[in-house]
Amino acid sequence: MDRNINWGKEIEKSIEEGYRDTTSMEGLQNVLFTVVQAMAGGATVLVPVTIPDAAVRIFDPEKIKEGDVIQVDEELHFKMIVIDRDNGTADMPVFTSKEKMEEAEASCSTIEIPLLDHVRNILDMPDANGLSINPSEHGFFVDREMLEHMLEFLEMHRAGGSGGPHGPRGRTKLS
Repeated sequence: MDRNINWGKEIEKSIEEGYRDTTSMEGLQNVLFTVVQAMAGGATVLVPVTIPDAAVRIFDPEKIKEGDVIQVDEELHFKMIVIDRDNGTADMPVFTSKEKMEEAEASCSTIEIPLLDHVRNILDMPDANGLSINPSEHGFFVDREMLEHMLEFLEMHRAGGSGGPHGPRGRTKLS
């Protein structure tokens, strides 16, 4: 994992560049490749969640500050906030930074998890359409099929010993 790279900013930059050039596929390919690199590099994203009742009994969410570490003795199940579609499916939003959350006027709790884990979680959810990165005026949506291709590409390169950064071995599960 390369901690010297701010993958959130790299993703934001590639999305901005993609919006500047909408006449070619190069901008789209650059965003997708940057997201794959971020997954491989151990990038984390902010996932909007509702705080479970059990957590509220353990700590006061209003008093927690960014960076606080909380240890609990029981398993807590955070529920992801989704963007519901008319067809019964849902888009799974993530934010690359607090600033992007503020731009989207999202006022909710978040948990920070590895992007790679989140993509795998999305693919485990039958009703998930895909990943909505920084959902706002200049957000970026990656559909389920493309996420599958991106994950296959990443795993193929890892298996081939292509070198480069590798993401975390464990996995953060959400429901």
